[in-house]
Amino acid sequence: MSVSEKQAEEILKTGAILGVVNTLAAPFYWFGAKVGLTVSAIANGATLYLMHEQGKDERVIGNSLNKVGTFFGEGKPIENGTKNITRGGATLYNEVKDGVEKIACKI
Repeated sequence: MSVSEKQAEEILKTGAILGVVNTLAAPFYWFGAKVGLTVSAIANGATLYLMHEQGKDERVIGNSLNKVGTFFGEGKPIENGTKNITRGGATLYNEVKDGVEKIACKI
């Protein structure tokens, strides 16, 4: 699997996680647009933060190189953050998938 195929797969998995989060937040729009939007924003923010932290733990070398590059004025913090989110989202997707498969095997 090439690098671009791996990145595309990670992006799809991250999108699937965000889609599930928004689907779970959708019933709150029944209480009103402000309530639904608030719940969606909080849920998405928390999920993105969780995925970023997970990705940061997995991309130690990439984050270190970006810190060095930022010191010399050549860092790309937005690109680095996006890579952290996609890597963390893919990891979260795989963990949830494995958990669901274990539960399904017991049934």
